[in-house]
Amino acid sequence: VLVGELHLVHQSLYPGWQRVSQDMLVQRCIKTSCLYDAEQKKLPIKKDPKRPAWNFPRDYGITESRKNRMLCSRLVHLCALASPGTSGRSQVINDVPFCASLLWEGDPVMLEVRADVCLTSDRPLTALVEPVVAEGVPVPDLTVSHPLISLEEENFYELKDVFPLQAG
Repeated sequence: VLVGELHLVHQSLYPGWQRVSQDMLVQRCIKTSCLYDAEQKKLPIKKDPKRPAWNFPRDYGITESRKNRMLCSRLVHLCALASPGTSGRSQVINDVPFCASLLWEGDPVMLEVRADVCLTSDRPLTALVEPVVAEGVPVPDLTVSHPLISLEEENFYELKDVFPLQAG
């Protein structure tokens, strides 16, 4: 939790001193990112499983990647405004490829994922609650039939680890 209320001092946008709650600022960030953007691109084609031959009219609007990029950048900016001491310590990187290899029960597994937004900082995040407070909280059972069931099986011959940041 950063700050309950923020002072907005930009007087050309807000006459006088107004107090705007943090919830209202987050709502504005979401609305400006997802609703009020002027970009118009072709959206994916809609399909109806009950009527597979039906052709829907083509939709235009804001693409998901732009929504995510704009929303993340605005929320990171809002966090920087709420806690000015942390603004120079973090960096946002977009469309970052990650690749990690590991052994799971003797089988080699390579995980490849592309992060839409990667937020880095020179300091670790502080805990939301103390570890002592979280000790008594029950953890839900997330047992599945097999932990790797949703991964696609593919032959690979070279284990590699790819991270976008270099040490140092």
